[in-house]
Amino acid sequence: MGQSEAMTGARGQITWIGALVLSTTAIIYLERLDIGTPGRSSVVSADMAATATSTLAAAEQDHQASPKDAGSATALLLALSVAVQAGAVDAADAKARVAALRAQSAGAPGSDAVRVLTDLTFGQ
Repeated sequence: MGQSEAMTGARGQITWIGALVLSTTAIIYLERLDIGTPGRSSVVSADMAATATSTLAAAEQDHQASPKDAGSATALLLALSVAVQAGAVDAADAKARVAALRAQSAGAPGSDAVRVLTDLTFGQ
């Protein structure tokens, strides 16, 4: 078997190694890109952040009107989550609000659902 026949037989392995090197290079390049982090205000427009803030204020007002209602608590949790993602509210502030909400809704009908939702949304 000559050298040209051996190279022809090895072309599959050579192609595979070349593809592996190219894909590894692409992965390293993509890992180093800074594409932003969700929840920062630079990713969301000012109008979206303002809408999130006004929606949060409305949800807080509704919840204050009926603090034992699981529906208003759920709406408040959703508004808090959106406000954090839009960068309108700091995550630490939202977690403090969620802790107060959990304590306030304890023992109310639907409080188990509110507790589970807070755990899923804010990792309590």
